[in-house]
Amino acid sequence: MFNDIITGAIVAQGEAAIAVALRTQNKKKRAMYISSIIPAFLGITEPVIFGINLRFVKPFICGLIGGACAGATASIMQLAGTGMGITVIPGMLLYMDRLPAYLLVNFIGLAVAFALTMVCFKPEE
Repeated sequence: MFNDIITGAIVAQGEAAIAVALRTQNKKKRAMYISSIIPAFLGITEPVIFGINLRFVKPFICGLIGGACAGATASIMQLAGTGMGITVIPGMLLYMDRLPAYLLVNFIGLAVAFALTMVCFKPEE
């Protein structure tokens, strides 16, 4: 029952990092950020959290807020998977019976984190 909440938090951190990459002007840094973002959507968040979001602090906090919104939505909808272990894109296999609800939870997490990071993050930080 925690897998969908965890997935919402992972998606939110990944999307906050995407916003940082979009706002960054330096091409080398942007390429490094993008290569860190790809594993986040497969469930591996360490490169995104430690390499991007915690480094700038504001994207990390925006990702936390997005994850909280996604987790609250998952709890309200009583979303639960058929197993535990995989998250985000591969995690869709655990929610085939409630796939629209799973996608909605992920969308809420990424939309909130992306919007907040785009508003709060300044590239010169």
